[in-house]
Amino acid sequence: MDTPHGGISYKLFLPKRPRYRPPLLIMLHGCTQNPDDFALGTRMNELAGRRGWIVAYPRQEASQNSNLCWNWFRPANQTRSGEAARITALAEHLARTLGADRRRVFVAGLSAGAAMTAILARAYPERFAAVGICAGVPVGAASSLMQALGAMQRGAGGARGPGPTPTIIFHGTADTTVSDRNGDRIALASDQLSWPRLRQRMLTRRGLSCRRIRVWRGKGHAGTEYWKIGEMGHAWPGGDPRGSYSDPRGPDASRLMLAFFTRQTRFARARSLATWFRNGAVAAAGKLIPASDAIRLSLRSVPRSVTGFFRAR
Repeated sequence: MDTPHGGISYKLFLPKRPRYRPPLLIMLHGCTQNPDDFALGTRMNELAGRRGWIVAYPRQEASQNSNLCWNWFRPANQTRSGEAARITALAEHLARTLGADRRRVFVAGLSAGAAMTAILARAYPERFAAVGICAGVPVGAASSLMQALGAMQRGAGGARGPGPTPTIIFHGTADTTVSDRNGDRIALASDQLSWPRLRQRMLTRRGLSCRRIRVWRGKGHAGTEYWKIGEMGHAWPGGDPRGSYSDPRGPDASRLMLAFFTRQTRFARARSLATWFRNGAVAAAGKLIPASDAIRLSLRSVPRSVTGFFRAR
């Protein structure tokens, strides 16, 4: 797909029984991965299919990074430009052409994809309703490859938090690729003068002890949920081991992300429905069609630039 900021390719999952105006989830793979590998390891298509969600997997090209990493450390990609702008343009295009609910567009990523997700959360809070970050690095942690390697190993100092976008984070304490200090920084960094409130709980999930930390920064600011997972390395927790960088132990990150995303939009949906009913004249002036027909019409307009589909089961 061509955008004003450059081309981007992707693979698309369409559920067998899509909801009317379904949510859209953008999934950003990590280094050395591709859409098929990432979808397998996270099991996201299986879970999203049950809920009727659409999932898109942008693909990083070898011409952009030889290890297929998203270039989160380059300053040009850390604002509303470059790779961040391309991914956002893709999300907008898919939401429009597939009839997705543009108030329920989410993004999640692993490692380099998680670092890019953090950038999207901060640069485009009006586009993404919530984000999921697994083993990522906070925004502003580096401005070069050498700085990026240092931030990954030692943890980023002086980096910025998630901003106004609700965020769920997963990070293993035994991660030797990206230090869990980065997860701490993403969760606890705040632009506000007052220190955020924390609520912690120790849990055991699939044989691993976890610390679930919920962060609240005050009325009008985004909440954060942070899963710090003991003994887990650089991996997507609760995933399919047939995929790379995936560990079947620990909390089911994919399931928890979808639940977190759904909670973030309930109030917005209730408010929009109230507005819709108050403005009943708008609906009366237009032509109403059954939800099933609306879904069928929207799926006919799948963008031709898509590089592949997953088969819904």
